[in-house]
Order: sequence, then structure tokens, then C-alpha cells
Amino acid sequence: DRFDQDLFKTDDDIANKIDYLNKQYPIFYEIFNEFIINIGPAYNNGKISLNYINKLSTFLDDFAVRQAMHAVDEEFEDIEDINEILTNGFKHYLYYYPDSVSPRVVSYIAGFNHSIVTYDNIIAIGLDKYLGSESELYYRLQIPEYARFVMDRKFIPYDCMRAYAEMLFPYNDSADNLVNRMVYEGQILYFIDAMFPEFDEARKNKYTESQIAFCYEFERDIWTALVENKLLFVTDYLTIKKFVESAPFTHQFGPDSPPRIANWIGLQIVRHYVKNNDVSFIDLMNETDYNKILNLSKYNPKYN
Repeated sequence: DRFDQDLFKTDDDIANKIDYLNKQYPIFYEIFNEFIINIGPAYNNGKISLNYINKLSTFLDDFAVRQAMHAVDEEFEDIEDINEILTNGFKHYLYYYPDSVSPRVVSYIAGFNHSIVTYDNIIAIGLDKYLGSESELYYRLQIPEYARFVMDRKFIPYDCMRAYAEMLFPYNDSADNLVNRMVYEGQILYFIDAMFPEFDEARKNKYTESQIAFCYEFERDIWTALVENKLLFVTDYLTIKKFVESAPFTHQFGPDSPPRIANWIGLQIVRHYVKNNDVSFIDLMNETDYNKILNLSKYNPKYN
């Protein structure tokens, strides 16, 4: 649903626009106002707040927001490709969880504020965060190349499904260390793989072809380094972040390595766990004992 188009649609009477949006997007409109653009609730004692009208008008007239709107209108005039991929993805989801209901997917613009927001059974996409790596607006914002690479429409289905999986299967942080995060991230990547089996390996991991090739070529070396340097059970947040979050590369393995390399290793651990223990998809996603997954995976990559 194109909330972004409905929000910026010309309407001389802003009160009519607010009432329309509130009726069409009864849950998301509140989320948008209070948590995405942070201008507070639209209604006070059942009446439209004058303070809210002023704040919404300021947001709609903001120069950066207007630029984002024009760029989104141009890039996302046709979104049928995204609709088709998401539809197929949630068909796979309903195959595994037939008693579930597919979420409502809504697009919005927030001035480069958020990429994906999830709440209950809603997935909201900030389209201005997916204008393409060569978007002039991103250059003006001085967004680095590695971050621009993933700000592309082809990664929208991935990010939607990832955010949905993280909401359905939150991380068990009772003992937060690197290997637990690795295995959890591996579960999420395995979930995405199951929802989008047609994606190639690079796209499933938001990597370039050379980055995915690096992972396979040096899989044994990466695992050995993590074990021998006693990094698997580190609990320091900054150390964990270097291995599992986005960056130009993974510092431990040099500038030719991809970012989030521990997540890819986590995916290999999960794959071995499923293969060696005949575990169902449902049971895998419900498992929060990450050490159990590691130990039963018998993961021990060999040199190619």
C-alpha cells in the first residue's frame, strides 16, 4: 500500500487528508506520526490537534523531504517487481506457517530516517532509503560506498523478510557473545534463504560476487582465526559489532573481506546443524540454545 503517495497527494484541506490517512492506515498512521517522524499523535480528545497540523505541514514542506518524494516518485513509479517477490516470499512463509496471515506491507517516506519498520502484522518500507547506490541524494548526504551498495530496490524484499524474521524470532540475549550472535544471525539468514530460494547466494547475504567468493575460499581460515584467537565467546559489544554489523569490510580479515563475515559463518553452522540432525524448519527457528546448534552441527570446514 502506497502510504507515501497518499501522504503527499495534493489536498487543499489538510484535515480531510488526516482523516483519510487515519481511516486507511489506522495502525500504521499512528506509528508513522509517533515513532517514525516523531511529531506526536494526530488527535487530541477525538479532534485533530492544531499542533499536529503545524508539525505535519512543516514535515511535508521540508526541502529534503520534498526532494526525497520526487526521487521516490521517479524510482518507484512501478513497484510490481517488489510486489511479486514479496508475494512469492510470503507464499513460502505460509507454506511453513499455514495458520499465519501475511503482513500488510506499507511504503512511506521519512526524510532518510528509517529503512524498515515492523509492528505486529505490518511491514513498512522507507522507500527513500532504496533509491539506488548512485542516487545523487546519497552523494549529497555523503553516505559511504559500502552503505550505498545496499540502498537499492533489489534489497527491499530481503530487508522486509529479515525484519519480519527478527520480530517473529527475537534474539535470546541471556548470554550475549560472538558465537551466539553468529548462530542467531545464521538462523535469520537460513529463514531468508527458505523464503527466497530463487535468490543467488550473493543476494541472500547482501554481498557482491567477489565477497561471496572470498567467504567460500577462506572459510577454513576464517573459522580457524575465530577459534585460535579465542573470539567465539567474547562478550565485548564493540568486538562483536566488528564481526556481525555492516562496515566496509571485516577488520580482522583485511580490506578484501566482506562485512558481517561472522554471520555467513553462522549460516554455515546452521546448515550443518540441519543436515546432521534432520531438524525441521519450524524446530530450527524455535531453537534459542545457540550452543546446542553449534555443538550438534559438528561444523569443521576443510580447506578447498
